[in-house]
Order: sequence, then C-alpha cells, then structure tokens
Amino acid sequence: MVVVVKRDRPVPSSLIPKPAEKIALYDSLFAYSGTYSVDGDKVTHHIEISWNEAWAGTDQVRYCTIRANRLTYRSPPAQDPMDGQECSYTVEFEKVAEHTAS
Repeated sequence: MVVVVKRDRPVPSSLIPKPAEKIALYDSLFAYSGTYSVDGDKVTHHIEISWNEAWAGTDQVRYCTIRANRLTYRSPPAQDPMDGQECSYTVEFEKVAEHTAS
C-alpha cells in the first residue's frame, strides 16, 4: 500500500469537508494498493485498487537501493498524478536501532 500526500495538504474546516474542500483533499494525494514483484533493484507494484481507478490493473515501477542502514526508494521520471508536472519521487528510510527482547 502506498499513500503520498502534499506537504501543505489543506485541513478541512470540519470533520465532514465541504465540496470544495473535498476537491482540494483529493487533489493533494494519491494512493494505491496491490501485490508487488521484485527483480534486482526494480519493484513492480501490480495495482489492484487506487484513488484513481484508471490505475487499477496497471503496473507501477519503482527502484530501490540499500546502502548501510539506508533504503532509498525512487520512481522513474513521470507525470505527477497530482499536478501533471514531470517529476520523480524519492523516499528514504533509515534503520536507527536494533530492537532486542529483554
């Protein structure tokens, strides 16, 4: 499952957003879920359900690298589903400590 939201995502005025607020919320995220396969550094997400059903049944490719305690996950250049601009997303995860049972 993947959920990406804009940093400056709007906050609705109440628990139930007004129609314009719903549009702003929708336009500030994308999300999808499904199975995935791995081939070397390439991860292919096989989309089963999405915030935009046009993605259902498609594949989304991402690339991963691991260096020391850092996992970098990036998308190839593509049209941003939120604003249509050319972009590439990069996410980094850092392992900070081992957990040991006491």
